[in-house]
Amino acid sequence: MKGKLVGLAMVGALVLATNAFAASAIPFSSSGAPTLLSDNSAETLINMAGGATTLDVGDVLRGMFEIGSIETGSTTTNIGSGTTYNELTGYFEVQVATKTGGGSLPASYTFAPYAPFATQMETMLGKTAGSLTGAMVSFFQDPSQNYSRIRTGALTTVNDLIGTATDGTYMWTLGFTGASTGEAWSAFSFSDDVGAFTAPGASNGGLFNYGLDVVDNASSVILLPVVSSTAASGLVSLSGSGSLISPTGFDTPFDVYDNVDMTVAPVPEPSTLLLLGAGLLGLGMFGRSRKNNC
Repeated sequence: MKGKLVGLAMVGALVLATNAFAASAIPFSSSGAPTLLSDNSAETLINMAGGATTLDVGDVLRGMFEIGSIETGSTTTNIGSGTTYNELTGYFEVQVATKTGGGSLPASYTFAPYAPFATQMETMLGKTAGSLTGAMVSFFQDPSQNYSRIRTGALTTVNDLIGTATDGTYMWTLGFTGASTGEAWSAFSFSDDVGAFTAPGASNGGLFNYGLDVVDNASSVILLPVVSSTAASGLVSLSGSGSLISPTGFDTPFDVYDNVDMTVAPVPEPSTLLLLGAGLLGLGMFGRSRKNNC
């Protein structure tokens, strides 16, 4: 009897741990199927060269985002604000590598990793210097649903608001690793002046595409390869595309808002599957023991 109680307690603990994980963590599918992450993001210009409000070679875009829904096949799950699931947020910095057009003409861009971002994240996360080389974006999940891209209360600056996207548990850093021809980040804008996005809610400010690979993974989720949305169309860990939107009408320190869709193929690491399997096996063994002793 004592052995059965101990066995039941152990199984119960495993099941509760698994349920607790599922109840609060990001509800990724375990099938490795392509999954669409839809977000809202905000970015600001760090002027390093050229005009004060124009995006030029050497300038940096700094921003953040929150994933609001996860779509796998015909199933869509809302996450973050107003749900029982953690926020899934991100913080990024990228630097303009090339530019064509601008002024009275539309502008086309390519972006590259901004080395100080990798250094900043290494310090923030306690990583070894040089371990995040190529970093462009870091992801976090957080049970506190506090993400905001508008000024509210004591949150008034870009740094304040980015803090609402980076205060959770660190998951991944993605960027350029040289592992795939699909690694690229490009954009097309109808103006190179961030001050030109003045129509409230306008979504025709420009378009962008990117393909990124995992630089570092601290989570229990592995990202399998997906086809990059870039012209190179290689296999990458994350493929994204989106459009620029004016933040006019919002009390925000950011220059531009975006609508972005990201495609990933997440699967749990073997250790996570092992925990679930152990729980199910324990239940099966307990059920069999109980039957034999009846």
